[in-house]
Amino acid sequence: MPTYIIIIIAIVILVLIPGLLYVKMLKRRRINRQISSTINKKQLNNDVLIPMVDEVLRSGKKVILELRGNSMLPFLRDARDKGLLTHSNGHDFKVGDPILAEVDTPNNEVRYVLHRIVKIEGDKITLRGDGNIGIETCSRDKVIATVIGFYRKGRTHLDRIDSMKWRIYSWFWTRLLPIRPYLLAIHRRTVLRFFTLDDYKDYSYLKNTNNKEITINKDTTMRIKNGFEMKTVCGEYMVNAVGEETLDYSNIVSMNESSALLWEKMKEKGDFTPDDMAKALIEVYEVSYEQAYKDCVNIAKSWVDAGLCEE
Repeated sequence: MPTYIIIIIAIVILVLIPGLLYVKMLKRRRINRQISSTINKKQLNNDVLIPMVDEVLRSGKKVILELRGNSMLPFLRDARDKGLLTHSNGHDFKVGDPILAEVDTPNNEVRYVLHRIVKIEGDKITLRGDGNIGIETCSRDKVIATVIGFYRKGRTHLDRIDSMKWRIYSWFWTRLLPIRPYLLAIHRRTVLRFFTLDDYKDYSYLKNTNNKEITINKDTTMRIKNGFEMKTVCGEYMVNAVGEETLDYSNIVSMNESSALLWEKMKEKGDFTPDDMAKALIEVYEVSYEQAYKDCVNIAKSWVDAGLCEE
């Protein structure tokens, strides 16, 4: 056998075949990583989230929104508390009310705040966060929503802004403006130091809402619950609860492409099992049934844990 033929065969055996196998392995790993990771809580930037909220509010529904930032300390905290919002027609608010608005900025950048009204002069509205000293301004047409109340410290009870509790708090705090910096400094060095966010944070989107051991096998029949919808936002698949009157934008769940595919197929199917999920998966992805089934059991558990489907 000529030497050059032996060299070619050696190259194929030692380089080309291992290279093809390595590429296939990387592809399989990518598919497995994509399938295995299914549920995450998603936090959208305000420039994406608030226009979505505004659209829903204009349709006549209410929205639950997770609060961001500590500008409303000490009563409200970042990523801990939530606000129940309703659409504002530009007239149904007064001094002392918290509102969601797009405020004026020196360089005309889009900036949204949820702060308290401290002054109304015709079309001009002046706002100040309870944890701030400075003010912002906006016009009436830039008011997106008024606040009905707040869900604080992970509670399901709504603290309404027209309640006696909120009125008393507001009356005292707004009159403490001259010494507010000192009170806030004490608050940050005491309460915020010893009580972390984890003391109050709502992890219900990652918990087993049934409070029982979840056992899922090949014959376990499940169904996606009513009241959830999936949207594609900025190239990502997101699921959030949709009530008849209220949409919850505080617990938006994101899914990857494979999970979103299964979600749509199983929602259309109605009752389904992990076996149905695995068969749907191998129709699209180059993955063995055994691996697809294993991953689909994990996905199904995460859906049940997150309260998205039921057995």
